[in-house]
Amino acid sequence: PGLHDRLLHYGSCIYTEDDRAMNVVNEIVAKYRTVSCLVGKGANVIIKFRDSENTPTEIEVNPTSDYAAIVKVSDKAMYYKNVIDAFNDVEDGGTLTLNNDVTISENIVIDKNCTIESPEGKDYSINAASDFAIPEKQLGAMIGIKTNVHVTLRNLNINSNGKARGILAQAGTVEMENCTVTGNKCSSYPGGIYITKSADVNMNNCTIIDNDVADEYKDDIAITACKDIWVGANAKCVLDNCTAGNVYVNANSYSKSNKGFLEVVNATKIEQVYLEFDEDFGADMLYNDGVIKNFLVVGSDKSVVTVTDKLVPGKMYSGSIEVTPKEVTDEEETE
Repeated sequence: PGLHDRLLHYGSCIYTEDDRAMNVVNEIVAKYRTVSCLVGKGANVIIKFRDSENTPTEIEVNPTSDYAAIVKVSDKAMYYKNVIDAFNDVEDGGTLTLNNDVTISENIVIDKNCTIESPEGKDYSINAASDFAIPEKQLGAMIGIKTNVHVTLRNLNINSNGKARGILAQAGTVEMENCTVTGNKCSSYPGGIYITKSADVNMNNCTIIDNDVADEYKDDIAITACKDIWVGANAKCVLDNCTAGNVYVNANSYSKSNKGFLEVVNATKIEQVYLEFDEDFGADMLYNDGVIKNFLVVGSDKSVVTVTDKLVPGKMYSGSIEVTPKEVTDEEETE
């Protein structure tokens, strides 16, 4: 009624039956003595009004620039204030495009084939609000993927400001392009990206650094080694032209015949890789190209071995590197 009262007084409006379009018109009509206004779903708004000298003037504005995200629904662009509402309207195989940096108070649970992205040339952020509720059912992640779907994350910054894990992938295929995952911290571990169960995550030109684990684990080398990326038993991860901090590749009896697998290609730079060996299963890393500053492998005797040899392109490295028992001298036996 408020909208229609204003239009009866000031002019006329043609619009679709859509709350978002009506809200946009309300904002504009309140500012100008409008003669006519044309609004489409998600479209720019053309306003005709009279200035203080009563001279007809026409301007074009885009009040939708303040909105959080854009989703095509039935082939029509829809603008949303709340990015969670926007995601809920994404159709299977559809795309959610951020329109600004956004702050979320609850996590995004991805259960459909979709793309979440910033427009070309932009890198908007998804941040955690001060009242962000840690979602235990999603293992504390801002973005959780638990079903067998294909997800693309493009041109995004994922930063919880230390309130939650960045991304959890438990199933499906996740393609990440030009993304940064930083400033995340979980109540357990890891803080950045948790790739586990049957998930397959491929990262291209991504940066995953400066994430953290819970304070109680900071003295555990095996856990601090997974601050940024954990590749679990049965899971796979490809780092292509990426920059990463601490990457942990896990293997144990849950692996069965499918161990945790990491592939490093195309000038990737990693601060540290940790390959596990546990319960007679060793994690695998295929090295093709890149720089690994510190390469740790759990040896056959369960000790942690630092690999200092130059890495060989095309070679598969595995947990359970052979460790020769140290020979004990007569003098040492006497002591």
